[in-house]
Amino acid sequence: MAATYEPIASTTLGSTAATVTLSGIPTTYTDVILVCSFEFDTAAQFRIRVGNGSVDTGTNYSFTGLVGNGTTASSFRRSSQAQFYAYNGNGITANTRTIVVANFMSYANTNVYKTALLVEASPSDEGVAREVMLWRSTSAINVIEIYSASGELFEAGSTFSLFGIKAA
Repeated sequence: MAATYEPIASTTLGSTAATVTLSGIPTTYTDVILVCSFEFDTAAQFRIRVGNGSVDTGTNYSFTGLVGNGTTASSFRRSSQAQFYAYNGNGITANTRTIVVANFMSYANTNVYKTALLVEASPSDEGVAREVMLWRSTSAINVIEIYSASGELFEAGSTFSLFGIKAA
């Protein structure tokens, strides 16, 4: 059985923005993959919230992960959070290109809580993080919000793309 990636949405910022929202996500795929390539204007923590019709701002998010920078490694667990975040310790340095990829499995299945795998990669001195995330809702995900912890801005030229995976 082969899977194919189909572009659903893509945004390239023409100017700075505090938040990027991808909405109207169709439920016709088995999984969706969010790919973000961005820079912040100041040091910041990357955040993601999801929802159905509107973004869930409740404490329905949990995640567990590992982070390392080639010298040190650590693990973490957060439960009952109001969002997911790419955890790399002190935050992402300003004007540093960072890649975040989040794979949302069974995002449209209304019989299960939603799980996702997140990979965050900054330059080697900043580190990389791998996380398993859980949104405690059986609602299908049709909106994804991407933002920073304290209103820092994504720089112009940052891109946010969503792909659907269909089982063949």
